[in-house]
Amino acid sequence: MKKYLFLPLTAIFLMLAACSGNSAAAPSAAATPSPTPSAVQTEELADTPEWGDQTFAQTFSAEDGTAAMTASYTLPKIKNAQNVPAWQTINAWYEDKGKALLENVQESGSQALDDLNIARTMKYEFEPYADEETWKRLDTPSDSIVSILRTHYMSMGGASPTTFYFAETFDLESGKKLTLDDIFTVPAEKYLKRIHAAINKQNNASKTPVEAGGLGDEFNAEYFYLTEDSLVIFYQEGTFGGGMGTLEFAIPYKDMEDILTAW
Repeated sequence: MKKYLFLPLTAIFLMLAACSGNSAAAPSAAATPSPTPSAVQTEELADTPEWGDQTFAQTFSAEDGTAAMTASYTLPKIKNAQNVPAWQTINAWYEDKGKALLENVQESGSQALDDLNIARTMKYEFEPYADEETWKRLDTPSDSIVSILRTHYMSMGGASPTTFYFAETFDLESGKKLTLDDIFTVPAEKYLKRIHAAINKQNNASKTPVEAGGLGDEFNAEYFYLTEDSLVIFYQEGTFGGGMGTLEFAIPYKDMEDILTAW
């Protein structure tokens, strides 16, 4: 009987050992799985910035909670900037800008509180101050370049609030903030001559032209942005008198393609 029992037990042991061997091999094969479709999709999306907001805000209130001034600055932020140093650099630039805006508004906030107290003492209506900023992303000729246009609204209790515009252009591959020197392939003297000629031509054709020479005198190399088809040069509201708003001059790329950087 022992002889006949031994053979089946040996066979069962060998079968279990074989199964155990197969089970041990399975985790080894699963240790390096093929990427799932969702993983591949996530990696592809990282090639395109996903834009969102970062907000910096403060309310200056009296002891009873009455708001004398609100400050709110909504600036761009690339939400999927992880592991992309260039995008992190852009985010950091706007974070620093937001902190600086809050720091700079402190004096205005204190002034607003003083004005609120004076209004209460003199028994006249007080209009709360406001300092706000928003932004929008502009389409450019290249996926590797982005232009951001910021709108800054400021009301200091007067009847006529003021709106200013600011713009930045960034290289998404390096994180560098681009200047006009980066946009053109020739020295500043040459490209500025072309820019001034273009904006003067448009100004002369305007129904309300700026006085001759004024555009050149007030030109600010920081005041530009890019669109799909043009370089836009702008002048702030009030630069040429209180009744004149923001001036913009769109210069088509095709008019300067011989001196533009290839994107």
